[in-house]
Amino acid sequence: LGCAAHSPFDRNYVSDSIQSRAGFELVSVADSSLLPPDVDLSDGVSEDEAIALALWNNPQFLSDLTELGYARADLIQAGMLLNPALSYLFPIGPKQMEYSIGLPIEFFWQRPSRVAISKLNAEQIAESLVQNGLSLIRDVRISYATLQQKRLQARIVAEEAALQDEIAVIAAARLRAGDISELEESAFRLLAAQMHEKNIHFAQDADLEEIQLHRLVGLFGDSITFNFQIPVHLFSPIKNVDDLLLGALAARPDLRAAELGIEVAGNKLGWEQSKIFSLTAVLDANGAGKEGFEMGPGLQAELPIFNWNNGNRARAKAEMARAAKNY
Repeated sequence: LGCAAHSPFDRNYVSDSIQSRAGFELVSVADSSLLPPDVDLSDGVSEDEAIALALWNNPQFLSDLTELGYARADLIQAGMLLNPALSYLFPIGPKQMEYSIGLPIEFFWQRPSRVAISKLNAEQIAESLVQNGLSLIRDVRISYATLQQKRLQARIVAEEAALQDEIAVIAAARLRAGDISELEESAFRLLAAQMHEKNIHFAQDADLEEIQLHRLVGLFGDSITFNFQIPVHLFSPIKNVDDLLLGALAARPDLRAAELGIEVAGNKLGWEQSKIFSLTAVLDANGAGKEGFEMGPGLQAELPIFNWNNGNRARAKAEMARAAKNY
């Protein structure tokens, strides 16, 4: 019965959702390769190749994907039947043999809620992972463009530093010829030193951004170089704000995940209320009754006098309020 509970919101769902939105797919569980099939490191890594590498190797994203395994396990557990409890009293001395078997039957009206919550939770996790993948693609694009910009800035500053060096050499020659004063010549040397310091600063910024991009793609090493090309993007006319808002509200996975969070919290509240009453079916037997061996059915109920599951119900209400605020 536990295996009968199935959810379509698995790794393939996340991969298909990201591919439909951004054109990139996830690595399959069975594939242990570090490189997607269309990525070749020998000619440098383009922006699209960097994104494909990130979706296959980014440690944080791969760690997030394991949440799908937890969701599947919770769904299986939600559908499992509870084991019956056996109580046995040994016939020692004048005591007759007695035993009873108890089966919690409140499970049968609580199971639908448990399975529904687990399915909604799996869908919520899947939608959140789709958003994580899209966010990773965004971060790689930004880092790739930033690295390209910083490398270009570093090259320009290096050329300016070389030019200032030449100017400082010319100023030194003019000082020896008596055309300028020593104070004027020192100003040119100061400018050259400042430009060298600026050159070091920009080069370090470019190196740090490259490390950030390596971290995002999940691969390090001298064998990985980024092949920058001036992109040619054809932008469609920007829509008005209202159209953009409607599109975002309809398509954003994180918003859908927030909606599902409200549904999960609502179902949890109903489930916690149903747990106020506990009922167990009992089969009782003894070895030496008036008519010899005797057996008969019965019920065992927990009387909700002191404990009405108040704490868990209050927690469910708090989760409901938090889910609404998140939305």
